[in-house]
Amino acid sequence: MKKNLLSFVFVTILVFFGCGQNSENQAQENKSSKTKLFVYYFHSTHRCPTCINIEENTKALLDRNFAKELKDGIIVFKSINVDDKENEKLVKKYDAFGSALFLTSVKDQKEQSEDLTNFGFKYSRNRPDYFADEMKKKIMEKIK
Repeated sequence: MKKNLLSFVFVTILVFFGCGQNSENQAQENKSSKTKLFVYYFHSTHRCPTCINIEENTKALLDRNFAKELKDGIIVFKSINVDDKENEKLVKKYDAFGSALFLTSVKDQKEQSEDLTNFGFKYSRNRPDYFADEMKKKIMEKIK
């Protein structure tokens, strides 16, 4: 009788904690299915003033307008040196062998990338306000 009672208590504890763990796992899965936006800025070791400016303006825009999303991990900014061997896989994936700017949204485990390299070179240094306004619009579209 005592043995059956101990078995019952043990099984009840396992079921209780197992279900709690399952709910926790489901909560984590729901969090990871949130839309995320990766802002990738690729660059080489030696950079021109425009390349540096694109990164600075992009980072400043994110910090100024999307601080909460950055903190919450909804938006992730990565500056990636294409010359570092550790970045080889990502560089190949984006075919980014020099300076490049990409917005990659992830929703329901599907990625969609937009190459904004030409846009960045055209406007970041010459029309920084326009660059910031348009980048902000694009980012807001991707995270809504």
